Amino acid sequence: MPSNIELFETTIATFWFNVDGILCANSKKVERKVEHYKEIMQLYKFLIETKNINKLCLLGVVDNNMKQDSVVREYIVSEMPKYVKAQALISHKPLDASLSSTFVGLSWNGFPVRLFNNENEAIKWLKEYV
Repeated sequence: MPSNIELFETTIATFWFNVDGILCANSKKVERKVEHYKEIMQLYKFLIETKNINKLCLLGVVDNNMKQDSVVREYIVSEMPKYVKAQALISHKPLDASLSSTFVGLSWNGFPVRLFNNENEAIKWLKEYV
């Protein structure tokens, strides 16, 4: 995480904008609940309104993600398309089944999602959508 940037803290992730205007996130090792994702959706709405942008391009490091139950996955899949233009996920380990099914659900629900193990490649891909 770069120094001297504005950080946006939520219960399950820390967010910041990189120099390309991509919203980056480092997940925290915290149980995933719908309330946590409601907090994130409020942040997305706030950022869209204050930055005067249509939708966000997201870069998320998901190595610390924890299992998500079906209620959480359904909430994410229904709400994220309102705020997100494209999302790149970086994982340096195999994804568990719950995160994989969320990933597939999002990719079928209105915006492109890709999985990477290299941050530079993920940013290069996201720049197509900024």
